Amino acid sequence: MSLKYALGYAFYVGTLILAKPLNISLAYKIPAILRLPLSSDLLASNVDTTSASNDSTTSLNVTSGQPLRIQCDGASYGFDLDIFDCEQAKAYVPPNADQVPWADRHTGSQEQIFPLPYRAMGDKALCYVQPVLIGGATSAKATTNQVRNAAAAVRHECFSGGKLQGGIATNIGGDNNLAVIMSAYQPPSAIQCSGKFRAMSSCQDVLEGMPVTTEKEAFGPPTDRTTQVLLPQAVESYDTFCLLRIVDNSTTSDTAAWYEFWEATTAIWSVCVRHGQGGSLGGLGDHGQLFLTMIAFDELSMKKAPKTLHRVQYFGQGPREHARLQKTG
Repeated sequence: MSLKYALGYAFYVGTLILAKPLNISLAYKIPAILRLPLSSDLLASNVDTTSASNDSTTSLNVTSGQPLRIQCDGASYGFDLDIFDCEQAKAYVPPNADQVPWADRHTGSQEQIFPLPYRAMGDKALCYVQPVLIGGATSAKATTNQVRNAAAAVRHECFSGGKLQGGIATNIGGDNNLAVIMSAYQPPSAIQCSGKFRAMSSCQDVLEGMPVTTEKEAFGPPTDRTTQVLLPQAVESYDTFCLLRIVDNSTTSDTAAWYEFWEATTAIWSVCVRHGQGGSLGGLGDHGQLFLTMIAFDELSMKKAPKTLHRVQYFGQGPREHARLQKTG
């Protein structure tokens, strides 16, 4: 799904200052069967907090014929996981028996892939299921049913004995290049939900296409000479209905990686956006100075747009490239 990114702009009393934008265009359309569910429909018959998952937890990998290998590791993936949230996370992985290719996003591949990273979280964003490439692989083949079964197997194996620890499953799919993690997530602060809007799908485009680099950078105001990435930053959906904003509540820069913002955005999406609300999360960055908010600009919330957001320069691909959209508070 194509996105437009407006990255690196700063607002000062209604004046727009633009830094060099980051233009990223996804070369593939994410198959509908692979998208994160927009409601709790999948939970009605799939959540079981008292026993092993309702999915088959057989130890055999039906594609490769090799047994799943489960490693419980609370030190790496957390202790005292929330059972119900973990069941929800597993249930939110869309069930499908078709084998699909998995690969990192933004690699320029023309193949229709399931872009990584991908993370399914429960409604409290305290537990997640995440498929990852292993062994230096650049791609993998597996079904989402195999991912669900692997998550169920981790839950069954690692939640026994009262430890409730996270873990990882390997030997998954047709090439065994994919592993599935079930782990705890601890947000740096409480996730705040507000408002109502109909732009859930647009915000999902942002989540599935935003930068996910792991290198630490200094995010901050232009007045700080150590700043590498000017704030506020924003990532916008192609249809302009959803905007993710990163701001700094200090006069100095703070260090963070885009991957950290993606994790926080996934949490906001899971707790708020999936249920029709905007959301925000603070305390990000090494010093806790960075604040993330996901705003929907639909017919209703457009009137409630932040008054500091007077104008935004959007950068994208195609006939609307470098088009300017006026927004007033």
